[in-house]
Formats: sequence, C-alpha cells, structure tokens
Amino acid sequence: MVMASSVSFWGPNYGLQIENNYGSINAQFHLPPDDSEAPNPISTVPFDRDPDFIEPGLLSQKVTDICSKPAARLALVGPGGIGKSQIAIEHAYRTPHNSPDTWVFWIHASSSARFELSYRLLADRVKIPARIDPNANIFKLVHDWLQDSKHGPWIMILDSLDNDDFLRRVPSPGVALSNFLPRCQHGSVIFTTRSYTVAEMYATAQNIITVDPDESHSVALMRKKLRVEQDYEDSDVTKLVRALACMPLAVVQAAAYITKLVPRFTVTQYLKGFQKSDRKRVKLLEHEAGNLHRDWEAKSSILSAADLLALMSFFDAQGIPEILLRDAPDESDDDNSINLDHFSQDGGTVQMHKFWKSQFVRNLLRAFPTGDPILHWEKCRALYQHVQRALSQRPNSEERLKDWALLLYRGAEYAQTSKNPQEAQELMTKSKIAFKKILGPEHPHTISSGILQAMSYLLEGRRDDAEESLSRLLRTCESALGISHHVTLQAKDNLAEIYYYQSRFKDAESLWEQVLQIRKASLGEHHASTLVVEVNLGISYTNAQNLEKGQTRFRKGFALLSEVLELRKRDLPEDHPSILIVKSSVSGAYIEQGKLKEAEEMEVALLESYKKIFGGEHQCTLFSVVKLGSIYTYVDRLEDALPYGIEAVEYYRKTLGEKTLYTIGSMGNLTIMYGRLGLFKEAELLAQAVFEAKRESLGERNTETIDAMETLAMVYEGLKRDKEASSLRWEVTKARADAYRDKHRRGFSVNNLLSLTAKLLVSGIDRFE
Repeated sequence: MVMASSVSFWGPNYGLQIENNYGSINAQFHLPPDDSEAPNPISTVPFDRDPDFIEPGLLSQKVTDICSKPAARLALVGPGGIGKSQIAIEHAYRTPHNSPDTWVFWIHASSSARFELSYRLLADRVKIPARIDPNANIFKLVHDWLQDSKHGPWIMILDSLDNDDFLRRVPSPGVALSNFLPRCQHGSVIFTTRSYTVAEMYATAQNIITVDPDESHSVALMRKKLRVEQDYEDSDVTKLVRALACMPLAVVQAAAYITKLVPRFTVTQYLKGFQKSDRKRVKLLEHEAGNLHRDWEAKSSILSAADLLALMSFFDAQGIPEILLRDAPDESDDDNSINLDHFSQDGGTVQMHKFWKSQFVRNLLRAFPTGDPILHWEKCRALYQHVQRALSQRPNSEERLKDWALLLYRGAEYAQTSKNPQEAQELMTKSKIAFKKILGPEHPHTISSGILQAMSYLLEGRRDDAEESLSRLLRTCESALGISHHVTLQAKDNLAEIYYYQSRFKDAESLWEQVLQIRKASLGEHHASTLVVEVNLGISYTNAQNLEKGQTRFRKGFALLSEVLELRKRDLPEDHPSILIVKSSVSGAYIEQGKLKEAEEMEVALLESYKKIFGGEHQCTLFSVVKLGSIYTYVDRLEDALPYGIEAVEYYRKTLGEKTLYTIGSMGNLTIMYGRLGLFKEAELLAQAVFEAKRESLGERNTETIDAMETLAMVYEGLKRDKEASSLRWEVTKARADAYRDKHRRGFSVNNLLSLTAKLLVSGIDRFE
C-alpha cells in the first residue's frame, strides 16, 4: 500500500485521513455512546395553535371519541383548504391538556422525502439510541419504539396523505413503508387526506370523517378573523362567505385582506369587488394571510383559492372530488396550466370564463373512467352529476368540442347502464350532434354515439325504433368501416340483443355467432371481448324455447357459460363484477332448466355480493332481487317471494320511473305473486299499469301485450268482476288466434315467469370488456 500524506483527527469519530490510497482499507465506525435519556412525553406539532379556531360542529368531539379507543385509526377527508389540518392541530394541542402522559407526533406525509424526514426528527426527539447508526432502518426503529408499551400512550398525525403510492410501493429488496405505520393498543393515528380512496386504505368506514363546507362555521370564522371593530352588515358577511364557497382558507385570506385595509376597505366593498369579475376575484384572493397554522407546502399542492372558486363554479355544488380540481400532472400544453398571466385586461373576464370552462371539461374527461361503467361504478356515480352540468357548457373550439362530446358519451354510457334512458338520450343526442359536426357522419365516434342512442330507445320500450336505427347504422358501418371494425361488431352485437328481446332467438344467435368468429380471429379465444359474446350466446342457447325443442342446444349454452366462468376465475378475484355477472347467467340457466335449488343458492350469494359492492339500488342488485322473487314464486314459497317482488317494484319506480322496461317487468312479476296469493285488489292497479304500458310501447297485438291483457282478465276474475273479465278474455282469444293460433298460456304459470326472466336476463348482463 502506498500513501502520500495523512493527517490524524480526534473526537468521537477519531481516525486517520488518507490523501491517496492504492490498496484496500478496512474501516470501522465508532459511534459515540448516547447517554441521554428519553424526555418526558412531548409534542412535535410544527404549528402554533390558532387562537381563532372555531369548533366545526361536533367534528372535534367525534375525533376525540374515536381516538380514545385502543388502536384507533381515523381519517379526515375533504378538499384542500377545508380545515382538516386545523382540526388535527387543535386536537393535538388538546391531547396533552387532557392526557399529560401522551406523546403527540406530527408526520408530514405529502411525499416520501418529507415522510422520512419526519420519522428521523421523531427518532431524534424521543432519543432512540440506534438512530445515529447510518446503516439503521429509521422506519423500523420508530415503528418498534412506538409499538413498545413501556414508552406510554401516543397519537400520531399523518398530514396531507393525498397520494399513498410511496407508502405502498415495495422497494427491491425491502418492504413497503406502510408496514411501518404502527398499530397497537396504546396508540392512535389520524390521517388527513383529500382522497376518500386513500382514507379507505387506512381507516374503517365508520372512522372516516368527511369535512364539508359549513356556512355557519365559515360565517363565525369570518367574523372572528375580521377582529377590528368595523361597521358591516351581517347579511354582507353571509353573502361573502357564500361567494367564497364556505372554504375556510378563502375566508381567512379575504378577512386578512379586509383587516389590512380597514377602515378604507369594508366587507361590502370586498363583496362588490369579488362579484365584479373573475379577474377581480383572483386579485383579491392573491393576498396571503401569513398563516402560521398551515403547511408551507399546502399552497403548491392545490389551486389557489381564486382558481379553485372559478373552476368550482362549473361543477355541481355537491360532492366535487378533489381530482376534478387538479391539473393533469402529465400534460405539457400551456393551456392546461393554471396560469392567468396571459389574460389581458381587455376582455379578460370573457377569456377567463372560456379558460375555466375548457379546464372544467378537460378535468372531468380525464377523471371519468373509460370502458364499462359497471367496473368503475362508484367513481362513475360520483362524477356523473358533474357530467350533467357539462351539458350546458358546450365549448366553441373544435378541439374542446371533441372533448365535450366524448365526455357526454361516457356519461350516457353510465346513464344507460344505470337504466336511466331519458338522461342517456339527452346526453347522447348532444354528443352525436357534436361528433357529426366536427368528424362527419361516418366517423366511428359518430356511429358509436348513434348505436348508444338506439339502445336508449330499447330501454324506453321503443323496440321497433331501436331495431330500425341499429339496422341502418350496421349498414353504414359495413360500408364505411368494414365488417371487422370494432364499431361494426358493436352495432351487430347490440342488434342481436334487440332481436333477443323480440324473442327472435335464431336471428340473435346468427349475429352473435358472426361477431364471435371475428373476435376470436382478431383478439383470441380468451380475450374479454370474445368472452362477452360467448356469454350472450350462452344465455340465448339456454332460453326456455330452446329447452322445449331439446337438450342439445341448451347443453351447448350451459357449457359456454361454465367455460367462461372458469376462465374469468383464473384472472379475477371471486367477487369481481365480471365473475358475478357470468354467475347470474348461470343461475338464469338453472331457472330455465327447473333446477331451482341450485339457482336459489347461487342467487342468494350473488345478492349478498351485489349489495356489498354496489349497494341496494344498483341494477345488478335489483335484478337479483327479481330473480329470487321469481324462484320463490315457482316453488310456491309465496310468502318469501312477496318482499322481493315489492322491493324490486319500489326501487325501479324510484330510480327509473313508471314506464321503463325494468319497472314494467318487475310490476308484472309482482302482479303474478299477488294473484297466486289471492291478493287481487293489490294486483289490480299493477296489472292495469303493465297492460297499458305494453299496449302503448308494443302495440295491441304484440304477444307480450296479449299476455298482460290475459293477466288483467285473471285479476278481474279474482275480483268477481266477471263482465270485464269476459270481455278481456274474448279479446285475448281473438288476439291469440291472430298471433299464434292455439298457443295459449293459462294461469299464473311458471312459463309466464320463465319467459319474463329470460327476456330480462340479457339486459341485466352488462359488458365487462
């Protein structure tokens, strides 16, 4: 070994400094002993207590109640500036007063770097001996120290955990940081976050507190922050708070501005200026309040108060998810950044309004999921109200008009999936017109919007209109796009569905078989889009008509459904919507086959899963309710069937209205249940409504209208209204002779219910591609 020069140094890390080295060195680090003792319980909250803190209703007490329980985990959820951190800060200051032996730890959780720094500071404040070892895992050290009950009770606040990707990411090698979030009987954790999804990861539903804008709280805060004596009208304070959307951060900023200029500037003057224009709002709310009770990083992570209010004005006032108020993180377009400097004084208000309208549409389009809405049900449901607001925000530029049309298209898909044909029709009509204007009548987007519009006709009961429209669109697709284009296949698939509704099973199966052949060739046998078609074919093959003709076709259909179910189980969790939907098809096949015990077992489990995932009013949940009611009716368990029948009718009426396909179908089922129980008075109004609806939508001589007429005749017979019953019976006899001669369906029979179930089944199966 050759060394040039060296110098020794002393102190805790004594050793030898080497200038140049051409060999190997074995080094040992001698860490100084840490003789200091851990201090008494302390607080690491980095903010002063706000002397103007106003109790936000009972929230503070609720936080205290939850955190008093062993191993509690609590999440405060709400948009930036709503006061989540202020509630947590106040609780942090009250804790030592109420419980002097409790440690209070504040962890900045907005990023991995700040999270690590907070853990290192915590380790230093409690003087964990091994913290000075450069090879130590600081997260494990802190975790283990907190888990040790000898150190006493503690509360930890993870502030601004808006994105927990850095906690869940697993380094290689290593474990995710989320594993170092302590959980023990003597400690509790409070999370503040803008994301309900994040909150659900770390706290149970009952321990998630949503912090919403509160007018009375914001008015009280404004009055307290104004401080100085000044002459202002209470009504002006209330109006200003409302103009500020009851956002505490905006209230504090506005009060600071007024207080700074009083008496030359009053609440009334501020309100007038604020209402004057968007540009004036920006200027007024640019004023920083010098808030010592707010994280320095918070402002950069959310739009400024003025920007926020301008953008919020376009959304529905209730339930604006945080993602809608953020810029796209990966967009480089200058138009996308929230920067108002380029707006001129002249015409600034008009330009700013256009800017925020464009930003509103872009943010909403980015947030609204693509693909089948049923697979993103909660997110679609939360955003849909804002899509409805977008109907009146039609942009002028072609680029933004395309975004707007696409947004309405996605909203229409959700409305149709939730079986709301009127709203779907309105959204789709405007989307189609916009696409046609900017892209032309033969563009795939324009045709797709027309296809969706036709399916809305079907939900409204306008089957002939739906068939005519789809047949025309299919011809356009084949000539303009080709027989293998995905939009052509979409048109053919939906036309097959209409044929199925019309009991034209051979025609439906012929189209589905064509689609299946092309999708297998282009996408493969196991692709989700291929499996969707196989499910539709399986449903058609297993309908009652095929079963009457023989077992061969039925067995083919059941084998298809079983095969798809097994394939889905390989790739997806057991309670995934795609698997549940295929199971529903299998249970329908059991019903057609008369295997009612198997159908009941499967449907009971399905109903429980649907309620857990989608809630009580989702279409899959309601369809399962209808099927269970039908099963119990078939086996004469009418007392069990009746509650299901009543529940289905009530929910369909509430969510869809009186005359939609699903409402009428459920009313027909309930009529049969009442009739079988001899409750003809209860059945009368239902039977009349079903008959009138069928006659109006399908015509006098349609077989379903005739069935409904016969059902009404039987109800009249049960009520001893023989004259009316005989008149209807005669009409039924003539109609049946014209329609299909001697094929009668008598009584409240199983076949009536099986036919209804079969026809409802396809519409209950949503696409999982």
